[in-house]
Amino acid sequence: MTRLRQNPIAVLVSAEMVSFVTLIFICQLVMQTGIAPGLADPDYQWHLKAGELIAATGALPTGDPFSWTFEGQPWVLHEWLFQLLLYGVYSLGGEPAVLFMTALVGGAALFVAARLADRFIQRPLASCLLTLFFCVILVSFMAPRPHLFSYLFFGVQLGLLWRARYETKQGGLFLLPVLMVVWVNLHGGYFVGLAFLFAFAASESLRLLLVERVAPTGPGGGYLARLWIVLLLTLAASGVNPYGFGHLLYPLTVMQMEAISTISEWATLNFSDLKNLSFVVAFMGFVALMVGRRDKPDLTEILLPLVTVAAGIASARNAPFAVVIMVAYAGRFIGDGALLPLASAFGLDRRSAESQGDSLNPRIERLLNGLIVVLLAGYAIGASNSAQYFSRIAAFRPTELTDFIKQQDLQGRMMNEYGLGGHLIRDLYPERKVFIDGRADLYGDSFVLANHRATKQGENWRRHLDDWQIDYAVVQKQDAIAKLLYEAGDFALVFDGKIYEIYVRRGDKNGAVIQRFETTRTDGTPGNQGVKE
Repeated sequence: MTRLRQNPIAVLVSAEMVSFVTLIFICQLVMQTGIAPGLADPDYQWHLKAGELIAATGALPTGDPFSWTFEGQPWVLHEWLFQLLLYGVYSLGGEPAVLFMTALVGGAALFVAARLADRFIQRPLASCLLTLFFCVILVSFMAPRPHLFSYLFFGVQLGLLWRARYETKQGGLFLLPVLMVVWVNLHGGYFVGLAFLFAFAASESLRLLLVERVAPTGPGGGYLARLWIVLLLTLAASGVNPYGFGHLLYPLTVMQMEAISTISEWATLNFSDLKNLSFVVAFMGFVALMVGRRDKPDLTEILLPLVTVAAGIASARNAPFAVVIMVAYAGRFIGDGALLPLASAFGLDRRSAESQGDSLNPRIERLLNGLIVVLLAGYAIGASNSAQYFSRIAAFRPTELTDFIKQQDLQGRMMNEYGLGGHLIRDLYPERKVFIDGRADLYGDSFVLANHRATKQGENWRRHLDDWQIDYAVVQKQDAIAKLLYEAGDFALVFDGKIYEIYVRRGDKNGAVIQRFETTRTDGTPGNQGVKE
């Protein structure tokens, strides 16, 4: 395929471009079918509002502007660059542009992994298929949020390390500090990048100095010296952010919070979920390839994938990093003859390809590639403007609920459940501020856990509402607190939607709203007009 890289037109109709556009198409598809959250992700809403606030003021907020519970408290905007980018894209093209940007970044992350595999397979479309086998859990995270950039940058970092390791092109290592300057201002996943860079340097040092007994003064020693120098430079580059080096361990602090265990994307993988089960299947395939290669994998090729997979099992949020690693190293193992009979059957074996030659005339191949690129790119762009998708997203969002709050001018302090906060920020700020939202790092363990236990389990729910002097509560119908509020009687149900309900404390503050809108639950739950402890 090298002949196709001679000019820009050749690149556009190359197998590599077909692979890239296919992966973008897949990312677009999983969002539109609801497999991935896409624009329905509640955290997207407050990220967008934060970007709008930064753009309007030209500065980062020094205190929390969105909640009344933590108003003015220090808020670390470690994702400010993404938020500004998100708002810029939204300002230029609205939500269709945001949707396409999400598919583009997600597709790019997968494409980088596929290209790493293809360094050894040398069959771009086969590498694309290999990526699709591993990518289920990664594409399930498709949403306009900054973690997608971490998956992309992680792949780029691995590519630069591989160029130094397998191609002895070590000059590219010095791009890693530059990459880190951008990464540290986009997403907290930069800490994973630093940890992986350290693990790679340490593993390579053990491999060369202890296992292979390479002389420190030889070429191998120079390679190791560059790795450690680049690690120090990259560590220094992580301090180029609004909070300096005090921000270095911030992501680790967040990951150690007890409250994140209540958030599905941070919890340990639940293997009753099919997408999580696919991660196990992918790992089993990866191990089979590792065992089946001709030469034994070295220390780095064993240690790094296994550690990354373990991190992915411990926290679902880390699983996509493991996907990038597994795709890349799977290509390495296939290139070394892993499962050779199966590889030959699917045309993945380089020697088979070289002996047989191209099966298509180059002009026909370019024509077909170009047609595929046009069709898939056209679908991806067109799907970003799908009226059906946006009508479904509109139906999912609590617009009717927030319109009710604004139109009836509900007074006093609002309580809401965790997952709804982002939607409320987008629709109600600045006139009204939320009780809680997806910024668990801002609110801290005790507050997040207390709210989770009160809303989801009904634990100390009355004390929770009384301590914060709540005037009205916005809750999910399925939450334990919803039934408790309805049965207690000192809160009146005034809004009964498909997903959410609004309960207003009885009294003069919102008495007119209660008089006009008090209703009964559509599920037939019996009510009680008296106060019940």
